[in-house]
Amino acid sequence: MSEPPPTYPQGLVKYDRVFIRTLLSFKKHLPQILPRIAIYLILFFFLVYIDYYKPVRSQTLLQIAYSFVQSLIAINIHRVVILGSQSVSPLGVRFWDFREVTFILNALGLLIIIHVIATILSLGLMGSMTFTTLFISLSIIALIISIICSRFCLVFPAIAIDKTITFRKSWAVTKNYKWLIFLSVIITPFLFFLPFLFASFFIEFFLYIGITFALIGGIMSLSHAYELINEETGFNDDSPNSSPSA
Repeated sequence: MSEPPPTYPQGLVKYDRVFIRTLLSFKKHLPQILPRIAIYLILFFFLVYIDYYKPVRSQTLLQIAYSFVQSLIAINIHRVVILGSQSVSPLGVRFWDFREVTFILNALGLLIIIHVIATILSLGLMGSMTFTTLFISLSIIALIISIICSRFCLVFPAIAIDKTITFRKSWAVTKNYKWLIFLSVIITPFLFFLPFLFASFFIEFFLYIGITFALIGGIMSLSHAYELINEETGFNDDSPNSSPSA
C-alpha cells in the first residue's frame, strides 16, 4: 500500500507562493520603485545615522519619525505592486492626503499596541535573572509581539490602495492565516537581508544595501500576502482598479 503524500502546514505552503511572487515582483518592480522612494530612503538612512551615531534623548520622537518615513515608502511600494506603476507618479507620492494621514495614524496606532504589549509582557522580567534566562525571555516576548502585531498589518496595503479596513477586521481575516502573515511580515525581510549579513560585518556599505533590500522585500511580501488572502476570502473584494497617479 503506497504511503500517503506528506502534508505540510497550510501557512508554509501559502507562504511559499507569497515568497515566489515577492521574488518575481522584486525583479520586476525594483527599477520602478527606487526613483519613487529615493528621497524617503535618504531620510530613512539619515534617521538610522542619528539613531546609531548621534543618539537623541527622546527615542519616542525618533520612532515617530521612522513611522512617518516608512509609511511613505510603504504607500509607494504597495501601490506599485498591487495597482501598477501608473498608480504613482514617477517621483512617488509627494502630497499628503486622507490616505497618507490614515496610513500614518494606523502606523502610530500599531506602534502604541507594540509598546503596550511589550510593557505588559516585560512585567514578568522584574528581578534578578541570568543572562541566558533574560535572553530567552526577551526572545519569547519578541516572538509573541511579532505574531500578534503581524495580524494587524493587512490594514497597510489596504489603506495604500484606498480601501477601508480596520485593525479589528485585519485580526479577524488573518485568523486562518496566522503563520502566513507572520512569515510574510517578519521572516521575509530577514531572508532579503541574509545575503548581505556576512559582508556587512566588514564593509558598512553592504549593511545599508541589506537594510534597503529587507525594507522593500518585506513591504512587497505584505502586498502579496494581502492579495493572496483577498483572493481566497474576498474580504476586500471590490478589487482595486488602477487609480490615477498619486
